[in-house]
Amino acid sequence: MALIKCSECRTEVFEKAKSCPKCGNCRNISAIRGVAFWIMREYLQLIE
Repeated sequence: MALIKCSECRTEVFEKAKSCPKCGNCRNISAIRGVAFWIMREYLQLIE
């Protein structure tokens, strides 16, 4: 499992977490997860 940084408090959080354990932020974690998925999808299309 990868770690991502919470956009509010910059704490490292597991990418599958529903919210940050430190500050409780949840909206931005899902947004970051969506962006990470999009980047990975685009990367995989480029290397095919």
